[in-house]
Amino acid sequence: MLGSFSKLSAAGAFALGLGLATTAWSASPQDPSTGGQGNKCWGETASGVAKLDGAEGTRGGGMGQHSRSTQAANTNGGFASDDNAFGITFNVDGGRQGVGNVSKGSPHNVHPGDGGNGVHAANNGQVFAASLDPVTGLEAGDDPRLIPCEGAAPNIP
Repeated sequence: MLGSFSKLSAAGAFALGLGLATTAWSASPQDPSTGGQGNKCWGETASGVAKLDGAEGTRGGGMGQHSRSTQAANTNGGFASDDNAFGITFNVDGGRQGVGNVSKGSPHNVHPGDGGNGVHAANNGQVFAASLDPVTGLEAGDDPRLIPCEGAAPNIP
């Protein structure tokens, strides 16, 4: 009797798991009416930054320089260097903050689950890049490297 019960339980568990897996695959992970859909701008902009050439003449690799820690940027160049044109210190608690933490904090102020990474990308690619190079952190000059996207709007005037 115990053997029959185990087989039935295993079969039942399998059927239940299959049913739940089918439901998970068919359900949308997010309601399209929420702001989180704006995070697609993050992918568009990150791809655009990655294609930018580095300050030291490298072809592409701009996202690597943009996302370096302050220590690495001070040594090898990059957005978060201590001599960035904004005059602010990045990564003050050691190491990188990461895009999610930067997105939910000032000046972006939008949690990643609500589209914060997309807002971060829109702010940086469309607003800040007009005055601050997204790769080097230095002044953009007369030919700024703007990276527009259609997935999110900047929330900084």
